[in-house]
Amino acid sequence: MRVPGTDVELAVDDWGPVDAAPRATALFLPGFGSVRSGSKATRIGRALAARGARMLALDYEGHGDSSGAFATMSVSRHLRDAFAVIAAMAHSTPLTLIGSSLGGLVAARAAAKLQPHVERLALIAPAFGFRERFEHRLGGDALGHWERTNVLRYSGEFFSAELAFDLLRDARTLDEDELARAIEVPTLLVHGSADATVPLECSEHVARVWQAPLRFVRFDGGDHRLESFIDPLTDLIAEFVVES
Repeated sequence: MRVPGTDVELAVDDWGPVDAAPRATALFLPGFGSVRSGSKATRIGRALAARGARMLALDYEGHGDSSGAFATMSVSRHLRDAFAVIAAMAHSTPLTLIGSSLGGLVAARAAAKLQPHVERLALIAPAFGFRERFEHRLGGDALGHWERTNVLRYSGEFFSAELAFDLLRDARTLDEDELARAIEVPTLLVHGSADATVPLECSEHVARVWQAPLRFVRFDGGDHRLESFIDPLTDLIAEFVVES
């Protein structure tokens, strides 16, 4: 799928019923450095298809099988990619955005801009507070060097890559409390109590200022990936997407 105004081609997976119109439609937005073929996207996509719904999942620019540059990633760039996929989707069924980790910030921003077309929002350990944690992890000297050189050699748990300062510059423009107050669609927020990557307190803070109807589900003992809770997580998301 081509992103309008660019030469970027996005790889997209599409789960859904073959012989009937879908009951509902969802778009899954992966997390920081993640790709569309991850375990959560795959399990949720299959579960939705089994319930007669459709789900798409994408690789952002420079991720997985999509073309373009990984280094210039940012929430705004990911948002642009999400908009391209949404524009290409059929609009005949309710649309739910499902965002995992950093994809949760992308999904929340997309929902705020596209409501009422987006009718539901599901957030899995959303990366609220991303900017503050990233800045704290690096420290002042490394932040200054990154801004001067525009190159950060990042090594995380699941990938290593060079990142441009666009990532942080863009993150500094987002007021998360304002975003939380702008969203008007029913929202499901899921977080693990033992999340060491995005602390549970980040979602608890956002929940206190959320204006839309919000269901906040806490998985006691769950880490950031929630792999030990994948079955109840999958059922929870699928039921939220297809409920009438």
